[in-house]
Amino acid sequence: MRRSEVQSYLKASKTLFLCLVLSLGYFSIVNAQQSVAREWNDVMLEAIRKDFARPTVHSRNLFHISAGMYDAWAAYDSQAQPYILGDSIGGVVCEFT
Repeated sequence: MRRSEVQSYLKASKTLFLCLVLSLGYFSIVNAQQSVAREWNDVMLEAIRKDFARPTVHSRNLFHISAGMYDAWAAYDSQAQPYILGDSIGGVVCEFT
């Protein structure tokens, strides 16, 4: 083999190796376990896709599920301030001890 052929072979090998490493990194990120909040949001979005187009209703439902998930997390975090739990919003009191 000539020197130029060897260099070309090495360059192609390095490129192939780099593509392999990047693709393995990409698939490990894609296959990483998602949080429960992400899974709940995916279920909500799938339900919205199957329903009629009602943007106001769907945005309200997404807000409620997000606020509920945040409050569920905030109940166990010592520094977080819950949004609804233990507060009064719009005249509705949500007791929390």
